Amino acid sequence: MLRLSSPLPSSHNSDHSRASVWGIHWFLLWLVTSTTLASAGGVPDFNAFLSPPEDCYLVPGDTIAVDLLVDETAVQFNGFEVTVQFDPDVLAFNGFEEGPLMINSCPTHFVEASFTDSTITLTHVLLCDGVSANGPGEIASFTFLAATPGTSAVEIVSDPDRTFLDAGLWIWPGHSTFPRQVTFEDTEVCVLDPTSDVDPVEPNESEWTASSMELNVFPHPVRGQAVLTLLGRDVNEPIQLSMTDAGGRVVWEERVQSHSAAHSWSLPSHGTIPAGVYYIKASSPGGERAQRKLVVID
Repeated sequence: MLRLSSPLPSSHNSDHSRASVWGIHWFLLWLVTSTTLASAGGVPDFNAFLSPPEDCYLVPGDTIAVDLLVDETAVQFNGFEVTVQFDPDVLAFNGFEEGPLMINSCPTHFVEASFTDSTITLTHVLLCDGVSANGPGEIASFTFLAATPGTSAVEIVSDPDRTFLDAGLWIWPGHSTFPRQVTFEDTEVCVLDPTSDVDPVEPNESEWTASSMELNVFPHPVRGQAVLTLLGRDVNEPIQLSMTDAGGRVVWEERVQSHSAAHSWSLPSHGTIPAGVYYIKASSPGGERAQRKLVVID
């Protein structure tokens, strides 16, 4: 049991002493209540996460941007200090950019970054008086170079209670005016070995639209000829297919007719498409679309 004691007050300061003791009692009561609420799930979440979702399209030499985002639960914050960890045997850190949510919230910022061979620590604080940021949005972006084949987790390793700021105070379940529980969601980056056989990408790794259109490529990565399959279209209508490179240039396009729930077409041979990363897109007259990433290797 915690016991509070104080010297016996003299008559001229007894009111002040009693007020001090009661102040300590109320502070301890608030602290216990905040901790209890947090453990019982009584405070709202504040969610931050890394994108992209788990993926396996990179080959050595490619670059990938992993964005740090917050969702709509992330309201009333004016800064962060986050540490992101990765596997240096698979990825090499290549730089960072400030996120548009932070840039657009305030024209004056404090930004500082430090690095080790396997971590990045980025601090970003808004310096406009009374201004805070509100999610959803991107607050930072980290660029990596695919170094060697393998899989690397990209993780937020900061203490959740010491990552985000609200008016200069850490956001945590014991915050004095707006308690919240910060949560993190990490990601994973996969770098393929272009000299080995790779299992085809399963359909659920494609990007689905609200209309359930799905693009699948087999084999993947592509060596030589490949077959593109469009799923989820069971009406007879024209479909516009196109392939663009990483710079957005169209390298192949074709207008085809879809008349079944699963229809396939041959992609151009590797002899006409150089090795690299591409994006396949399909669009219908009604505006429905599907897209997926495609890797062509030697």
